[in-house]
Amino acid sequence: MDLGLSGKKAFIAGSSRGLGFATALVLAAEGCQVVINGRNQDSLQQSAARIEDETGTKTGYVQGDASEPELARELIKSAAAQLGGIDLLVTNTGGPPSGKFQS
Repeated sequence: MDLGLSGKKAFIAGSSRGLGFATALVLAAEGCQVVINGRNQDSLQQSAARIEDETGTKTGYVQGDASEPELARELIKSAAAQLGGIDLLVTNTGGPPSGKFQS
């Protein structure tokens, strides 16, 4: 599928695993330059390597908790510096712990 995103620059918060990772993988496959984010350095390195292996797109990363407002600003600035700007910003920071829905 061609989403018309080739050449765009994207920062995806909370993207070392789960839905954030899947989003980064699809964007990279569509030709976006991506910078991923997460709290764990090892997970980030492994996820960036996997995206590069599967898509051929060089993938950057910034470590930190994007749910902290001041740190989130710095993460975005760092990603923009790596990419030379940002066209797409995905503000995924995980969510509440999983559990049962009760009415």
